[in-house]
Amino acid sequence: MNRIIITIILAFSAGLLSAKPGDFVWRFKTMNWVSSSPCVWEDFVYFGGIDHNLYCVSSKNGKLRWKFSAGDKIYSSPTVWQGKVFFGGTDRNLYCLDAKTGAMVWTTGVKDTIISSPYVYDNKVYVGSWDNRMYCFDTEYGDEIWSYKTAGQIFSSPCLWNNRIYFGGMDGYVYCLNASDGSEVWKYQTGGEVYSSPFVSGGKVYVGSKDFHLYCIDASKGTMLWKFKTGDEIISSPVAYAGKVFIGSGDSNLYALNSDTGELKWKFRTYKPVLSSPVIANGSVYFGSQDRFFYCMNMETGKVIWQYGTDNMLFSSACFYNDKVMFGGLDYNFYCLDAGPGISGAVYPSISGMDSPLSETAMNIPEGKSPYSSPVAVVIGNKDYQPGIPPVQFALNDAKLMKQYLIKTFGIDEKNILYRENADLTEFIDIFGAADSFETSQVYKLAKSKNADAVYIYYSGHGIPGLSDKKGYLAPVSLKKFNPEATGYALDTLYRNLTKLKDAGVKKVVLILDSCFSGDSAAGMLIDNVSPIMAKVQNELAAAEIGTVFLATTGDSYAAWYKDMGQGLFTYFLLRGLGGDADADKNKTITLAEMQEYMGKAVPEQSMLLLNFRQIPQVSGKPGEVIINLK
Repeated sequence: MNRIIITIILAFSAGLLSAKPGDFVWRFKTMNWVSSSPCVWEDFVYFGGIDHNLYCVSSKNGKLRWKFSAGDKIYSSPTVWQGKVFFGGTDRNLYCLDAKTGAMVWTTGVKDTIISSPYVYDNKVYVGSWDNRMYCFDTEYGDEIWSYKTAGQIFSSPCLWNNRIYFGGMDGYVYCLNASDGSEVWKYQTGGEVYSSPFVSGGKVYVGSKDFHLYCIDASKGTMLWKFKTGDEIISSPVAYAGKVFIGSGDSNLYALNSDTGELKWKFRTYKPVLSSPVIANGSVYFGSQDRFFYCMNMETGKVIWQYGTDNMLFSSACFYNDKVMFGGLDYNFYCLDAGPGISGAVYPSISGMDSPLSETAMNIPEGKSPYSSPVAVVIGNKDYQPGIPPVQFALNDAKLMKQYLIKTFGIDEKNILYRENADLTEFIDIFGAADSFETSQVYKLAKSKNADAVYIYYSGHGIPGLSDKKGYLAPVSLKKFNPEATGYALDTLYRNLTKLKDAGVKKVVLILDSCFSGDSAAGMLIDNVSPIMAKVQNELAAAEIGTVFLATTGDSYAAWYKDMGQGLFTYFLLRGLGGDADADKNKTITLAEMQEYMGKAVPEQSMLLLNFRQIPQVSGKPGEVIINLK
């Protein structure tokens, strides 16, 4: 009798303890976000972190096997080939490590950040870079075999089919190159930047674009076969299987389409944008969402089979091994869940590393409307300067993101935005005019032609003080640092000319400068062996009826970087404020007074926390004026 009772109890206990699909198995804690997508080799699991480490852990229990510290953040997803693991870093290096020990085999440098994830085949590794190039390297020593230059940064990860390399570019094109020599076979222009990584199946290329569309392109000819419009930008990379193609969208949906026709089969709405890329295994589709949930769905019906909640947003795609599904989260954790029995033959996307920065400001751009009816804008990001002048690491990130806020949050037509990267003095004069000629400037002509009632100006880059006049100058990339009076663009001229926009019918000029004018910077002194100078930045624009001015800092301090967010500290909190954090009374209308209060507290507090100094922003204008109306 006792034996029977014991048997029943043991059987009952085993039933309670047996895992079912979606159950937690283990997790590994890192020191920052995990947006890199994992890969598995033998029973090793590899993934990169924003804490600069590439991790190798056991798929059985999540125990650390080894970690490798790179020089900066890792968004690139690792690839393992013949006992070597390949990945890129924001320190501008492509790494090759021994997959079992983590020892470095070789590293090779490129000219800018690598977000793209490497594709390895036939002793060659292909990877894209922010320096606008797609590279092919030898896997043995890291020697460059060829490179191909596009007109924009490359976030998209390459894939290979029929000896051709396919990838997308920030210039809006989908490219097809000969994999052997890098020669162009064809390129197809979409209507927006292409973060998404192509997936090639059955002679068709599937790829998403920030113009809201999923494209199907003939892989041989480069002609469009069909396109499907979602409700927002597409960052997610598609995967195709069994007559369907799956893609996530910024409109919070996962879509399943007929892979031949583009006809919608079903869509499933989560609570936040779906930027991770789906994976197919055993008749189910797996993906994460910004709503913090990881989903398993029936690929035929779109019905949820199970879901698992984490503590922050999900960008990482999943991988499978021994009936387990694994993925990373922005809560600093790498997760392993039970995937159910019989998982085999998973179909993976050509996983793309995420857009940097991955800050909240980039992930959650709110919809809104300017208080003015006909606004136009100018956005300039200056990152790369002459030798001897340190780069402004996040200037292009900030400029690109500000442009998106002007479009989506302020409702400005993209055609009414003058956007420039790495502008020299000639371009500054062309845009803003010279001291004695303004009506021929681009900003005046744009405002006049569009009957603009408001002009928004944003600049991220170096500022510099005059060595003799102690006045402030914006720093074109052509700046000669020992002669800023002749090679910089004077703030006095900028203020004076922008005030003249009232002659074109403009009622409001909003000027935003993420710069400092002390001669110091977050990357070091611009002028060697010279103490920081307090430039005179008071201006007639801020005092005029027409002007509202946001300056990153005052006095002799510098404008700090928020490295973990991949942005300038000032711009990060500016966009957080505009996104709703400054809306103290929660009425969806943000005033200048609310922005003053929010930024006057947030920027100094965070700069003190991060860097042990207080960066004090200046915000000038009428306190009661409305800055933005949120929807």
